[in-house]
Amino acid sequence: MGVLIVSCLMIGFLICFIIFCIWMAFSLKAGEKKLETKAANKGATDFVAVYYFDGLGITRGSYTEIYLLSDRLLLQISNLQTNNVQNFEIKLSQIRSAEYKSERQLAKEGKNAMGYPIVGGISGIGTKQKNELGNNYLIINYSDSQGELKRIAFNNPPKVIKTMKFCNKINSSLPSAVSGTPIQL
Repeated sequence: MGVLIVSCLMIGFLICFIIFCIWMAFSLKAGEKKLETKAANKGATDFVAVYYFDGLGITRGSYTEIYLLSDRLLLQISNLQTNNVQNFEIKLSQIRSAEYKSERQLAKEGKNAMGYPIVGGISGIGTKQKNELGNNYLIINYSDSQGELKRIAFNNPPKVIKTMKFCNKINSSLPSAVSGTPIQL
């Protein structure tokens, strides 16, 4: 009798879990559709949703939607605590590159996500256990209005392949890539 009750409970749990997974799949698809609609309304050729890491001096971990427009990137950064949205724009002519890098790749280069040298392992990059996944970063390198090289980093992009394709699309949209002229250093 006890085995029957346990079996029924396990089957019930399994059914609930399957229903939850199906609901999550539909919810994620609906969220993706909303972003596609927002991107189309803005005239964007592509978009990605990520979490802000560093480079602008705002709250780390803020949800960010990045839209690739014909002449610029539009960053819409949401502070979920205050419900405020800040818009930042970077002209494509200012962008030097967009990169997708893992902590492991950055550690091999001896740098953190912001391009600073790792000194004594203080940043924590490269000090994780082998079986931990670590963070991945979308990094945008650009020249600011004074011509100084800067970078903005976003971490743990949830869709790795989409984020990598987004970086490639940005890089192929840069004026130097389109015209074939070298970047003046």
